[in-house]
This record gives sequence, C-alpha cells and structure tokens, in this order.
Amino acid sequence: MIERDVIGHLMDVEHQASDFVAEAMKEADRRKALARESAERVFMDAYGPLVRDLESWLDDGKKACIARRDADYAAYSAHLSSLARDSRTFDAFLDSVLAES
Repeated sequence: MIERDVIGHLMDVEHQASDFVAEAMKEADRRKALARESAERVFMDAYGPLVRDLESWLDDGKKACIARRDADYAAYSAHLSSLARDSRTFDAFLDSVLAES
C-alpha cells in the first residue's frame, strides 16, 4: 500500500512539474512576443524616417527616369517622322536580297 501511495505521490509531483513547465513556456513565449514588439518599435522609430526618405528619393528618381524616357521616345518618333521615305531604293534593296537567296 505504501508503494501505491508513493507512486501516486510521484505521479502527482510529475503532473505538477509538467504544469509548471507548460506555464513557464507560455510565460517565455509571452515575454519573447513583448520583446519582439518592443524591438520592432525601436527599430521603426530609428529607421522609419530613413526608409520613408529613401522611398521618396526612389519615387522621385523613377519619375525623372520615366520623364526622360518619354521625352527620348517623343524625340526619336519626331525624328523618324521627319525622315523622307525612299520607296524605290528600299524596293531595289529588297529585290537584291531576295534575288540572292
């Protein structure tokens, strides 16, 4: 009988230890989550303005590149439109190329 009481007591102690470990794990997870949130806040406070400035700089540069590209396309299109077409020379060239093949 004493053996049963001892085994029962040991089982109760094991159960309590398991409960303590589970509670400790929950508390550790909670503390890690709080620490992560705090670190992210500190990071964003420190680097948020820099990131916003860099994003603004990137957007401005992108707009400038697009404007230059559009201007270059317009100038090239105007240049192509201003060129005179020489259909006779082009047809002669095609005839020479096709005759060779």
